[in-house]
Amino acid sequence: MRPPVDRLAAAVATRGGRLAFVIVLAGGTAVAAAGGWRRAPPAGRRARESILALVAVAAADFLVCVLADAHFELARHLYVVDACLDGMLAVDVVWIAWAVGNRRRSAPAPGRRT
Repeated sequence: MRPPVDRLAAAVATRGGRLAFVIVLAGGTAVAAAGGWRRAPPAGRRARESILALVAVAAADFLVCVLADAHFELARHLYVVDACLDGMLAVDVVWIAWAVGNRRRSAPAPGRRT
């Protein structure tokens, strides 16, 4: 039996798996950004709006590629989609690291009474 990481890599390597990964990445990023928008400070709101704009650009360009049947310049359009997805992945990693750092900083030290 293969480890779970190998099964995940094999599922993502299939054509449908890649599309599902992109949908989960873009959808999860959009939901996380929109969900925390109301309680965020002004700088956090601007960051979330920028993330939502990045998701919108990636989705719009992907829809142009698919719906317009742009076979002539498909590779060039998909470079933009790929760059947006790479940016989303980088933003998600930084966002998760920031959230983990904030939780550790705000948690009381072990053995201390609060």
